[in-house]
Amino acid sequence: MQKIGGLESTQQEIRGFSFVELMVVIALIGILSALSIPSILRGLPEKRLKAAARNVYVDLQKARLLAVKKNKKITVRFNESDRYYYFDEDEDGTTGFKEWNPDEMRRDLADYGQVIYGKGGAVKNWNNDLINNVVPYQDLAFNPVGTTKNRSVYLQDPGDDVCYAITTTIYGAIKIRRFNGVSWDVD
Repeated sequence: MQKIGGLESTQQEIRGFSFVELMVVIALIGILSALSIPSILRGLPEKRLKAAARNVYVDLQKARLLAVKKNKKITVRFNESDRYYYFDEDEDGTTGFKEWNPDEMRRDLADYGQVIYGKGGAVKNWNNDLINNVVPYQDLAFNPVGTTKNRSVYLQDPGDDVCYAITTTIYGAIKIRRFNGVSWDVD
């Protein structure tokens, strides 16, 4: 017994982890990591696809708000061959599609990995209509009041049946839908 600060206490042996215990824990962490990495890597293409769909959604919202704010028509152009889109906000009233201005928004879908325009395994849309073209138009214009046409842009990863549809309505509303290989879900 030892007196510390007027109190009696028994001195206990202070122990740490042995080298073997430490190595067993490190080995277990390594095994669990090795087992989880393939599933994480399998999920990356869909995460990139979802990010691309959400960015298209956000950029369409920005174009709609810009049309209302500037009280003029803002056009979003989808280019199938180059896999990018941008919206035109030239102040001189020209279309500007031949000459892209650095102050205009442009996004390259290739930045998201292998994301391309495509319908994945979907043959019909959520209304049970056949999907004929994945990019059925070149332009989508938002009027000064924020309205547009009923249109859908389909994005997919070529190695998967999953696809996302970003849809506009005549009222200017924008929705994201996900085709999971069997049916459509609102994202």
